Amino acid sequence: MINFDFKEKCYSCSACAEACPTKAISFDENIHPEIDLQKCINCNRCEKVCIELNKPEDIEELNCIEGYIVKNKNNEIRKVSSSGGVFFQIAQKVLEMDGYVCGCIYDDKFMPKHIVSNEIEICKKMMGSKYVKSDLNDCIVQIKQIVEKGKIVLFSGVPCQVAAVKKCVKSDKLITLAVVCHGSIERKIWKKYLAEEERMSESSIIKVSMRDKTKGCLNYGLKFQFKNGTEHITFRKNDGYFLKCFTDGLFERNRCLSCEYKGQNIMSDLLIGDAWGMEKVCPEFTDSLGCSAVLVLTEKGKKIFNEVEKYFLIRNVDSQEIIRNNPRIILPAPRNTFQKSFEKKLEKSDANIHFWTEKYAKPTILNRIKWKVLGGEN
Repeated sequence: MINFDFKEKCYSCSACAEACPTKAISFDENIHPEIDLQKCINCNRCEKVCIELNKPEDIEELNCIEGYIVKNKNNEIRKVSSSGGVFFQIAQKVLEMDGYVCGCIYDDKFMPKHIVSNEIEICKKMMGSKYVKSDLNDCIVQIKQIVEKGKIVLFSGVPCQVAAVKKCVKSDKLITLAVVCHGSIERKIWKKYLAEEERMSESSIIKVSMRDKTKGCLNYGLKFQFKNGTEHITFRKNDGYFLKCFTDGLFERNRCLSCEYKGQNIMSDLLIGDAWGMEKVCPEFTDSLGCSAVLVLTEKGKKIFNEVEKYFLIRNVDSQEIIRNNPRIILPAPRNTFQKSFEKKLEKSDANIHFWTEKYAKPTILNRIKWKVLGGEN
């Protein structure tokens, strides 16, 4: 039976629940396991698939077959993508091969969850970053069933989720596409933020984008659209305090701050992310919609990428150059000095996340004095 500090060490990958023959494992609101001891038969199948208990010993340098900077030739696709529009084309190709795609969408309450589908319209909903830990629910079971029928499945997720799926699904029909991960936000924090947005707008949310490109790919926005026809958008370099706190590491889950699925431990066929710093390497690619860095990690990844390269403008780039410009590929984000005190503020039932994100997103000397007066740094 898995038995460790789930808040500190659990990757919330759901592999343990998939492996449990008696359905003894469920999850709390942050996808931390809850074990029903009355149902547990101590078969230890959960321990065999747990990516924390079976983690690689060392994080070594990432070895890549090829590295690319790419941007989709279709600007409409890039507008709704986080960066260069790579995922959609690979997903579309897999569907053309009579396959399925497993990726992250928002549920009806705008909480991220993974879903398996062979419909292109559902795959469109998988586009774009969510930044909140997604629920894999029963996707691993579905993927197993599909590959056993001889069909291809493309799984897209962060590296720890890829590791979990590959731990449970042993098949050459599985193609994995990992997304460079900065870390993820606890689900209860996002749920509370959504509730505050609806309360302030006096209307229900109908659409969310965490990477709106109205002001370009570098100053991306968090955009909410409401049923009453209004919208609220904040930009990371201006008043986007929620996004700023996330990128500054204040929202990081404890597990993410010591994540070991980095570098050589990324067990994926392809790895994609923002092409940070590439304006110096290939300035001709620089525009307001952004481009993607693609690292090909396996021959299977190379094969599927070759199938879709006609949709992109592509430049071969030294993979080490890509890694140097995006350290989250090989290292987790460092812990923010104020992360613990920030977390304590948000744990209070009457905490206003909008208020505290603004306070902590402006780490001036004056604000730090205010935090001390308010009891924030303790």
